[in-house]
Amino acid sequence: MKKYIFTALIMGVSMPAWAYQRYFRRLSFELWGIPSAEKVFGSLLIAVLLLVIGFNLLTKTESFGWLGFFMMLGGLVFMLPLMTWLEFAAASIITISTLLGGAAVLVLGVYLLFRRY
Repeated sequence: MKKYIFTALIMGVSMPAWAYQRYFRRLSFELWGIPSAEKVFGSLLIAVLLLVIGFNLLTKTESFGWLGFFMMLGGLVFMLPLMTWLEFAAASIITISTLLGGAAVLVLGVYLLFRRY
């Protein structure tokens, strides 16, 4: 029974690491670097402004709905620095949790191995 639990733990830890592997794709923070907090804050202010104005134009007017749509697209473009930060944080959390999970499986395996004898 312990053998099956150990095998399930190894598979559970190795599958997310396998699924997260990147072969030919580089992440955006690897290509452009991480923007400063001032750039993120400034672009976030512009993005929120464009999104709010664009949403109001899209929903409240009939003749300028297309302009509201394009303003909302511009707001999404201005959110790219924030998305770079979020991608960096998610990649770091996944990497650290995979390493900690692998270490936990190894410690558990050594514990079960020595507990047998």
